[in-house]
Amino acid sequence: MSRAFVDALLALAFPDGVAPWLDALVDRDLCGRLLADFKLNPVLPRDPGRPCRVALSDQGEPERWERLVLAAFPLRRTEVFAALSPPGARRMVDTDGETAELYLDDLQAVAHALPSPTADPLMCLTLTLPGGGRTSITRHGAPPLAAAPPALHDAIRRLPGGVWGLRWKRDAVVSAVWVSEARWRGDHVEKTAAFAAAFPAQPRFAEVRALAAAHALVAYPDAVELHVDGRVDLTVGFLA
Repeated sequence: MSRAFVDALLALAFPDGVAPWLDALVDRDLCGRLLADFKLNPVLPRDPGRPCRVALSDQGEPERWERLVLAAFPLRRTEVFAALSPPGARRMVDTDGETAELYLDDLQAVAHALPSPTADPLMCLTLTLPGGGRTSITRHGAPPLAAAPPALHDAIRRLPGGVWGLRWKRDAVVSAVWVSEARWRGDHVEKTAAFAAAFPAQPRFAEVRALAAAHALVAYPDAVELHVDGRVDLTVGFLA
């Protein structure tokens, strides 16, 4: 998986150019090697009026990643939040180049004492930058209809299989997150078809799929975030 694909993906996501701090943060060669391992993923809002984003993890370079993220957002809250990450957890920045959301991710897989807003296991903690708002995402093995607001029920029912998350802002659910698990379950074809049927007319996803195919890659829906206000954000994964 090549450096050329990473450059092309960034050009597609940011047609007006990549923010200098983000351009410096993206190690093209490392991202190319770890692309199937969720090192760099485009995040595509369904609303064409909202900018594309990328999610970039600290995998393979935790010290450099932290140094450059802290330099881009030189706030005490950034430093404190990054330091909360327990050993073995994955840190990620989701950004449009101007604002960002930091994630402490995959928390269900490591030992920690971070509090969950419910009895369900904690999957993520997030910090919005530069504003400083925080959310928590709990992990659910089945569609979380009992806890999700009714406004989300129809969209939740459209997406089959996988695992689920609920994003909490204080004591309110603000979105549901479907994680397809397609890479691990070997059903990316079925999951892609299910997403296309549930949310048709996704020109940005079509563009990313075409770009991936031109580089001998397959693009598939890795995660979909369903917001209570109707927004839909697709995170795209890649396979050789």
